[in-house]
Amino acid sequence: HIDRGALQRLQKDASSFSGMVTVFAQHMGMDNLAMLLGQFQDRLHFGVRKDLLPLLANPYITPALARRLVDSKIT
Repeated sequence: HIDRGALQRLQKDASSFSGMVTVFAQHMGMDNLAMLLGQFQDRLHFGVRKDLLPLLANPYITPALARRLVDSKIT
């Protein structure tokens, strides 16, 4: 059993690490790796699957609302 705070901290740390590795990959000229990790960083940050990311560009849409909109086919 993992408490919610520990899970949120792990999610934040994983997102931050992904961002650091993305920048490193860019500096090393590994553009494909940087692009892949950049997308993964957004998913980690929001804690969602890839299909919700476009909606989450809007700061007024929460992950829960984005999921309801996608599930209801209102996008």
